[in-house]
Amino acid sequence: MTTQDKSPATSSFLIDDTSYETTVTKKFECRKPYTPVNPREVLCVIPGVIKKIYVHKGQRVRAKEKLFVLEAMKMENEIISSAEGVIKNIHMVESQLVTKGQLLIEFE
Repeated sequence: MTTQDKSPATSSFLIDDTSYETTVTKKFECRKPYTPVNPREVLCVIPGVIKKIYVHKGQRVRAKEKLFVLEAMKMENEIISSAEGVIKNIHMVESQLVTKGQLLIEFE
């Protein structure tokens, strides 16, 4: 019985007329593809608990207006709107535990 040697994949590239070769890791192969930021969505940037929600569905908000308070690592963070818009949906409630990357608010 023989064991097969599974050598890691390699990749080569050229910079300033010099050829380089690197090993492609499993972590690199399993990475998430890049997705551009959607300005109509507010995503959670750090896990925490929603302490207070200042807005409601259908409300028109201005830039720099308070949206909600997120408590993370014993600190309360006031999340503000980066632009003007109308709230389409709110995907959270007060006292809810939220995770990184979770959709919290949608704008029209």
